[in-house]
Amino acid sequence: MLASEWWKDSVEPLAAEVAAATGKKGPESAQAAQLLNSITDCVTVHACTGLKDSPAAFLDPSTGMPWIADPSALFARMSRHVTATWTWAFEYFRSTDRAKYYEYASLYYGYFLAVLNDELRSAAQGDLHAPKLTITVMSCDNISPQLALYGLRHEATQWPPYLSA
Repeated sequence: MLASEWWKDSVEPLAAEVAAATGKKGPESAQAAQLLNSITDCVTVHACTGLKDSPAAFLDPSTGMPWIADPSALFARMSRHVTATWTWAFEYFRSTDRAKYYEYASLYYGYFLAVLNDELRSAAQGDLHAPKLTITVMSCDNISPQLALYGLRHEATQWPPYLSA
């Protein structure tokens, strides 16, 4: 991923633009996605909880919220690139080697899906010890790859809505 044209031509320059918008020094190449992820998360949480400390470059001037409606807006571009770093391996293996894709996906989510499967089957079969209600809380960087796993490519390209995890 770090050696790809996409990383060099899109992720690195975007990380430099985001760093400039926050008054920070640009990151090393390997840290570009981490910067984009951190800033996207912070802007989302701060703006959505009413804090007025997010740089204007990331916000829709009419709402004060993260600017996602305009695909060319800095926040929208940042969001797309962050989620792409989370789903890159899924897309890579899916497009190059189906067997490797299944292996990667099972290693990435296999245990989680196996536990969830066991809980749901136990409840469906009337096991008195099975949970009556399960709530799974995940971070954004787990939701988007899961959407990619399910083949929901468009949905996986978007930062999950605030508090959707």
